[in-house]
Amino acid sequence: MKKVLIAILLLVLTLGFTGCFGKKEVKQEKQSKTVKTEDKAAEDKEKKDGDLGNIDVAIKGVESIVVDGEDILLVTFDFTNNTGESTSFYMETMVTVFQDGVELEEEYVYISEDSYETYDESTDTDIMDGKTLEVQKTYALRNKEDLITVEVSRAWSDEGGKISEEFEF
Repeated sequence: MKKVLIAILLLVLTLGFTGCFGKKEVKQEKQSKTVKTEDKAAEDKEKKDGDLGNIDVAIKGVESIVVDGEDILLVTFDFTNNTGESTSFYMETMVTVFQDGVELEEEYVYISEDSYETYDESTDTDIMDGKTLEVQKTYALRNKEDLITVEVSRAWSDEGGKISEEFEF
C-alpha cells in the first residue's frame, strides 16, 4: 500500500514539475509613439501656468499673513490631475519658493487655534483623474520688500518643464 501511494505521489509531482517548465509564448504588441520635436529654447521656457506633462498647475497668487507675530507667505495653486488615476499635488509636484534668489523654508501653519488643520493639508488630498483642487502652501518670509519667485515642476520626472512666476508686495 505504501509503495502505491509513493508511486502516485511521485507521478503527481513529476507531472506538476513538467507543467512548470513548459514553453510559453508571449505576444508583444508594437505601439507607435508620435514624438513632437520642438525648439529646445521653447521647451525650456518657463510658463506661469499650464501643462506639466499629465498634470496642470496654475499659480494663482501669494499673500502675506501674520501668525504669532511672524510674516508667513501663503501661495495658492490650482492643481488639475490628468494622470489617469487618483493622485495628490504633493505626490506630483516639486515647489520651490525664492525670495530675492534665496529659497524660503516651508512653514506648517494652523488655520485656527481651535483645530489642527493646516493651510498645507490640501496638498495631500488625492483627487480623481480630470478633477481640479485649489491647494495652498506656506513659507517663512524674510521681509516684505524683496521679489518672490514661485517655481513648480514635476516631482518624479522632467516631463513638462517648469512653471514660474514672480510676485512683488
